[in-house]
Amino acid sequence: MNETLPPIPAATGRISPASYKTSLLLVLAVLVLSQMAGEVVLAMRDAPQAPGARALVLLSIGILAVVGLIVVNARWLWVTLGSRRYVLALITLWGVSALLGTLVVQRVPNQTDEGYARVFTETTGGFLYHATHLGGGVVVHPEPDVQRWLDQQERLLGETEGGKLRKEWMSGAKGRLEAQAIRDWTAAHDGLLRDVLATLCWLRLPEASGISVWFKTLLTLLGLSLVIVVIQRWRGAPARLSCWPT
Repeated sequence: MNETLPPIPAATGRISPASYKTSLLLVLAVLVLSQMAGEVVLAMRDAPQAPGARALVLLSIGILAVVGLIVVNARWLWVTLGSRRYVLALITLWGVSALLGTLVVQRVPNQTDEGYARVFTETTGGFLYHATHLGGGVVVHPEPDVQRWLDQQERLLGETEGGKLRKEWMSGAKGRLEAQAIRDWTAAHDGLLRDVLATLCWLRLPEASGISVWFKTLLTLLGLSLVIVVIQRWRGAPARLSCWPT
């Protein structure tokens, strides 16, 4: 009855990289954790005398947990970081962040909260006004006196020069009326713009062009993945490309 159990085979088989969805979730988790760690560090730097022992302990535990996950899953991470699916996930998130950074007014370094809020309100108000008035908007109707003056100039200057003058006047009048309409629309939707600004600031999207920690982390992950891909291809190149006789 003293039968010996067969030994458990070692896990030396080929490791499959993560799928595209798993890679997306992995990158998103890293970005969120990096932003949280960055905010904790900034809070401790701005208020060094405040009680930050709990935040420091939580940050240390998080760092140790991440390092432990990297050590335990070192082979899987190495294979995943050099896979096409992971690179595609990085490029996808980079493209989405670049699109959001284009649509959302970006905050420049050393810009005050009041200054950014003013720029955001003016720019976003104009964008939303045009988006909600597609095919419509301001229509210029010259006053009778102005219409007679334009007709007189067209008779005196000729049809070509008079038409150019009429076009310039109409364009200037439309610009002034449209600017006033945008200001009125922005003032009427001030509460909506404030809510949008608060949501975007909470997501750190106004800082997506390079100030935010998560965007810097995304660029770092992209560069690291490219380096790992080059190393993996370089290590496997001699075996595949060798033409020496054996």
